[in-house]
Amino acid sequence: MKVLLLVMALNFACVSNVFAQKVAISDLPQLREQVVELLKQKYPSYSVMSLDEVIKHSFKSEHSNEYPGLVFGNFRHPSITDCAVLLVDFQKPKSSIKLLVLVLGVNTASPKIQIVHDYRKDKNPFLEVYLAYEQRRTVADIEKDTWVDMTSAGFSLNPFDRGGEQVFYWDNDKLKSVWVTD
Repeated sequence: MKVLLLVMALNFACVSNVFAQKVAISDLPQLREQVVELLKQKYPSYSVMSLDEVIKHSFKSEHSNEYPGLVFGNFRHPSITDCAVLLVDFQKPKSSIKLLVLVLGVNTASPKIQIVHDYRKDKNPFLEVYLAYEQRRTVADIEKDTWVDMTSAGFSLNPFDRGGEQVFYWDNDKLKSVWVTD
């Protein structure tokens, strides 16, 4: 009986550790293509954000297998792939970002698109920014001067022209975010 309980506990621990993980590098190109195609249908006048060449080099040195305007992860469930995407105006791709959206369930039969933030009316837009995968961790919320335990892995919005980053994570199936320092 003790052996059975130990095996069950180990299985639970293994599943819990896998809960939020990065997507396999080999799957990224195909997933990116799926997401871009899906978003073209929903937002035909927008495209996925890209970086200028100088900043792109800096980004690639730290995030060699990721895309600056897209980040994939199994954030909510180990077998469901989600994606956060920064969208810009198709006619002016070097302008500020317009939307931060989530594509939930990229690898399912019916992915859902959810707007996280609409930047179109912001008075102080982000001009150079990228998304990155974030491991589950404890972060310092600089707006509330407290510590926050991320209950899952997530992603971060990283503006080059401002200090800190906005970290997004899921807590009880609800997306939350905090601003943290560098």
